[in-house]
Amino acid sequence: NTPFTDVANHWGAAYIAYCYSVGVIAGTSATTFSPDATLTAAQASAILLSALGYNKNSEFAQNGQFELNVTRWAQNAGLYDELSVSATAGITRDQTAKLLYNAMNVATPAPYSSPIGASSTVGYDALSGVVIRGDSSTPANAYDYTLSATVFDLLKLKGFVTDAGYVRANGEYNYTINYGTVPADGEAPASSAGVLGGGYSRTVNTTEDLSDSVALKVEVLYKVESNGDKTAYGLNSVGNEVTATVGELDLTTAGDAKIKLAGTEYELNGNDSAIAVYELGASAANQVAQRPTTQTLSSLDADPASTLTLVDSNKDGKYDYAVVVPVTVAKVTYVGTNGITAGGAYTYKDDVIESGLAKDDFVTILAAVNSVEGKDVISKVDTITGVISGVRSGSEVLVNGTWYKLARNAGDAVALNSTFTLAVIGGYYYNATKVDDSATMDTLLLATDKADVQMGLQQAKFLDSTGNTVVATVSKIGGDNVSDTNEVAPGALYTYKVKDGNYELTKVSATNNLGFTYVADDGAVKAKTNTAAAQTTDSAIYFTDDAVVFIKNTDTQSKTTWKTVTGADVNDWAADYGDSSEVLYRTINGVKYAVAAYVVEASGTIPAAKGEVDNYGYVVSEPYSIKENDTDYATYQIWDGTATVTVKDEDNDLTIKKGDIITYTDLGNGIIKDSGAVGGLTAVAVTGFTDTLFQAVKYDGTAITDTAITEDTVIMYVDSKAVAGVAGGSFELAGVQADGSRIMNAWTVGDSAGKAKLIVVEVNNDIESLDNGTVGAAGGAAGLTVGAVSLTGSATNLTGTLAAAKDLTYAVTGDEVTVTITASGAVTISGDGVKLTNGSTTTYATIAAGSYTDEQVLATFTIPATASATSITQANADA
Repeated sequence: NTPFTDVANHWGAAYIAYCYSVGVIAGTSATTFSPDATLTAAQASAILLSALGYNKNSEFAQNGQFELNVTRWAQNAGLYDELSVSATAGITRDQTAKLLYNAMNVATPAPYSSPIGASSTVGYDALSGVVIRGDSSTPANAYDYTLSATVFDLLKLKGFVTDAGYVRANGEYNYTINYGTVPADGEAPASSAGVLGGGYSRTVNTTEDLSDSVALKVEVLYKVESNGDKTAYGLNSVGNEVTATVGELDLTTAGDAKIKLAGTEYELNGNDSAIAVYELGASAANQVAQRPTTQTLSSLDADPASTLTLVDSNKDGKYDYAVVVPVTVAKVTYVGTNGITAGGAYTYKDDVIESGLAKDDFVTILAAVNSVEGKDVISKVDTITGVISGVRSGSEVLVNGTWYKLARNAGDAVALNSTFTLAVIGGYYYNATKVDDSATMDTLLLATDKADVQMGLQQAKFLDSTGNTVVATVSKIGGDNVSDTNEVAPGALYTYKVKDGNYELTKVSATNNLGFTYVADDGAVKAKTNTAAAQTTDSAIYFTDDAVVFIKNTDTQSKTTWKTVTGADVNDWAADYGDSSEVLYRTINGVKYAVAAYVVEASGTIPAAKGEVDNYGYVVSEPYSIKENDTDYATYQIWDGTATVTVKDEDNDLTIKKGDIITYTDLGNGIIKDSGAVGGLTAVAVTGFTDTLFQAVKYDGTAITDTAITEDTVIMYVDSKAVAGVAGGSFELAGVQADGSRIMNAWTVGDSAGKAKLIVVEVNNDIESLDNGTVGAAGGAAGLTVGAVSLTGSATNLTGTLAAAKDLTYAVTGDEVTVTITASGAVTISGDGVKLTNGSTTTYATIAAGSYTDEQVLATFTIPATASATSITQANADA
């Protein structure tokens, strides 16, 4: 019963009566409750304070100052933490929810008479610093309790998330929270001091992926289950964080207590050399630690695409530490039904791969050790396309009004006023792909004749990229006016632009390269009948069908002709040609190929063309004998590269089996003879390819390189698991096993001149019938155990010791080994710096003067993989 006269027939009458009976609520007068009136913050606070045990309603109303008294009690109890309300204003739903949450988790003023689980050792409230539950030997009056603990069995903890894991069997995520303070409930400390908050920890479980909280300071409510598991309800950050990429970090002034991230300035709780950087995966999956232990913002060396989070754990406006989630960037070289290849092989079954990826996309790779589910995570990198309107420092480009720094580039060399597509992450670009090559070739001219200079102008004759003769008046060459000492040179390759009707020329060179790589003199063109493919002598630059090739040919009678041909013409030459060549090339899938070239022959003729054809088939059914018109045949089905056809083999050869690759003579009407296994057929792992060649490692361990693909080459795509032909397949790079060996994904046979007669490509990227060996084992790749990399020599302006490390232990011919030079202890370099060479002609890197700390990276470069040791000589840069 209540004395209230205005609650009869109200939906809340029973609740009002109950709360009144236990002293939780009072009315607005002795006889009224006003159940439909707007509830104020002070009234709501009074109800909750009463429920908590501050149940002296008369004290709230002392001196007629109800709002003032309640507000004081509520603030002292912690009801208003992270909440701003007006005592006399109506309280909103979201304010009420926060007020209830705070009330659930503040200590009550006195213990309940029968504490739940008083004899168990399970609880400690690190937020309020009080024991929630203790063992039976602790006096009852030593306890403080919260409503969360006593009514809902929920405990609250505040600390740093230092570890994460995933149990696939039950779909649960586990998070370890270090809270630092020595607990009063007898819990043992962690095995080491740990990081980010001390050595005492608790592991909680949830079905939610909350891995974004790793390394952050959080508050968590959790419930101790009957089996001892601690079920968490959210990991809520109690600090402030800002996230960008490592590439967007700007230290501004070394040793400063301020930095910029993504263009915004932030204040640090110390200078940049004192702010620790923690990485995931430093010792085990999703464990947080400094790597190396001295890593700070000033010594951070992660890939620019890695995620960087600054953390202000106490919300004082100063950032206390940083967290890096390291990723790498790679190009997608294969997309199949089971997975992709992007620097390594990844499967849809075992990894997390973003949908919709296509060949030639760029992706970030989050290693499994840094993924809470223990799987590699592959995500697509955004691209932008635009005109390069500015280039500075040789490694920054201006596109669409934004500057991008070069992080790593396996694509085309950038060029002003040309259109490129860039793979970009946080102000860095990882690849540049030139757009519209044909338009670029239109600016190329080969000078063939000239007139005398007249009044600062010169008429000259040129051959353009289509083979047409152009007569033009030239006003400038190389930016300077035409003169007797600066005139057109017949036999020189130029780019041009037209101004006021006159041509302004610039000689093609390493600096005027149209966005490609320029080679000044690469010798004769080697015909594909002599080596593996049509290529230049020195650098193995191959010609694709659409390459523009200028020719200056002087025959044995000293007659000179000028001609423009295509790469397809060059690829059909049956003999070597030319004495010298200039080449513009690009690199795709590890192979260089020409977009334009100028070939000079001093005494000879352009070679004739040559080609041949063979019949091949992939047997997709088991043969059996039939008899037609008194003739015995073996009949079976073969995939001929375009269709599955039934053949009748008059050799009646039943030794042929399903899955064999055969050659035969076609007699027409489905009848064949001379059938048999293809001679010289070799299983290989494809390591590089273009439209005109492929590179591979043989099954027996030796390398096949520079194998020409011609119009006569038969290319078939098959599914060796299903033993079937496949229409519309494509070449893919072979997967790489953990030890560096390749997975066999094709068969091939060539002729004695290096031309591929047949290539059979396995679309699953793994030949079903072959076991993939390991490096040095039967069936494995041509493995090299990469030898040690040592430093020799001594630079007089070097104080301290440098260390060298390599990224590969196993490799195959053609692989690049990345060498990293670091400081071993403190290092000081003076003068013009230290250069690192092979002792003769090659300079790998130059380290500038300065002071460096232990393990700081000083230089990174690549060298070809070799089985023997490589010595790197250090000397003064000005020596």
